[in-house]
Amino acid sequence: MRKIYRIRELDPNQIDQLVALRGIVIRCSDVIPEMKEAAFCCFKCGREEQRYIERGRIQEPVYCETCRNRNTFAIMHNQCVFSDKQHVKVQETPESVPEGETPQTIHLCAYEDQVDAVRPGDRVEITGIYKAMGIRVNQYKRTLKNVYRTYIDVMNYQKAEKSRFQLNDAQIEKKEDQEANPDAEMLDKGQERTHGREEGQTLLEDAEVFTAEEKQKYHEIS
Repeated sequence: MRKIYRIRELDPNQIDQLVALRGIVIRCSDVIPEMKEAAFCCFKCGREEQRYIERGRIQEPVYCETCRNRNTFAIMHNQCVFSDKQHVKVQETPESVPEGETPQTIHLCAYEDQVDAVRPGDRVEITGIYKAMGIRVNQYKRTLKNVYRTYIDVMNYQKAEKSRFQLNDAQIEKKEDQEANPDAEMLDKGQERTHGREEGQTLLEDAEVFTAEEKQKYHEIS
């Protein structure tokens, strides 16, 4: 059975697993270009090499096999391959927050087609991979803190409360019909007023049901 987690229910047991959770989008960053493939060129002999991202890093070539020199490669940004990335912050829905508690949030990383798929204020159901990333004590050292930063790699968004949007569409369609046929609304009102009347009694005989203007309008329609 598919389980939808609350943000406060996520724990280390779900790391590197596919999870689904609901929340409200409270913040979206600008689109960030993330490098997927880097192009390097030796500035002495002109040799070009490609390097792909590995574990979040791209290793620059050190040795040139053509001119036998070291540390002569320079990156060519206009020939690199980038992908779109966006940071999203999601907060717990009000109904899932225990009484007296503060709503918790979680960080999302969206890529490619999922970028700009949601806006702040949207209620969404997120499907993605729950991940943990180590935090360095010093950027120049490999030592990590014992507390990891967690986030979710988004695979899919699904907006909640679809019935609300369908209701709005129905209201828009009804409004368009009324604008196209303004007499239809008046006829509908007349049918509501005469609901339950005896058969054989004409519309224009009952002065208490219709006004003189409405009677004139009905004559013009007929």
